[in-house]
Amino acid sequence: MLILCILYGVAALLGIAWPLAALVADARIRPEQLPTVDLEPEPRLLGMLGGGPGRLVDATVMDLVDRGIVTARGGALTATGTGTGDLDLTSASVLGVVEEAGGEGIAEVRRRAGRRVLNFGSAYGHLADRGLVVRRMRRQWEPLGRALAVLAPLALVTYMMMAAGQFGTSAYRTSVGLALAGWVVFPVLTWCLGKCRRGYRGSDPRTALGSAYLRALDTDTPARQVAVHGFAGLADQELAASIKGDSQDSAWESLPDRKHAYGIDDVAWSLFHPAAGDYALGT
Repeated sequence: MLILCILYGVAALLGIAWPLAALVADARIRPEQLPTVDLEPEPRLLGMLGGGPGRLVDATVMDLVDRGIVTARGGALTATGTGTGDLDLTSASVLGVVEEAGGEGIAEVRRRAGRRVLNFGSAYGHLADRGLVVRRMRRQWEPLGRALAVLAPLALVTYMMMAAGQFGTSAYRTSVGLALAGWVVFPVLTWCLGKCRRGYRGSDPRTALGSAYLRALDTDTPARQVAVHGFAGLADQELAASIKGDSQDSAWESLPDRKHAYGIDDVAWSLFHPAAGDYALGT
């Protein structure tokens, strides 16, 4: 029985060792790790990382304004019709929305961009492949899977204790009772520790590495400033006001956690909520 109790304790400690080690590793990210992140610092990717699908649109619009392809005044956006020959898919799509609804403000551009479905999914996947954000299935199921992986050996050892012990004795009742209580305590502790990691809770899927990457990024262009900090971080606040108008900045934290949203929010929901079903994200 003593050996089985030791095995039970080892199984429980090994179960909670992974989330604890992961939390420690997140807290110990060093600047020298950041150069290993293979990410092209373009507005599309930085915007998605900095504040989600809405920030992606904001950074793309800022890039178009900086290149003279779009002008802004009093919150209204206008396409100039020049310099559009070398635009990538995202920029061309956002420009198309600006041509349709730019006069209604950046908020309407975000909403329509989401409904037209840009390549948000590919941008998110690109970031997830580099460990900067957590994929939606991992956010939803990894902590639970780890908890169940802890429960399985605990249950096995407990049944072995029940079979090997002398039924009815005080030592039997105590050991089996504590073992059964551990079925709840250790899996729940493992789940809680897993959910405490950056990227696994709330509406912000950025990992500790993703947040560190943004903090260390050189925001030397207006598009990068908007991508990382929003319009509030743009050096030229007069320009920021002319683009943003009365609209609020986009951020992961501002995304509503509900299924029946639309536009940008609908895209964001589909990125991290498995229950939302498949959303036809572009490539």
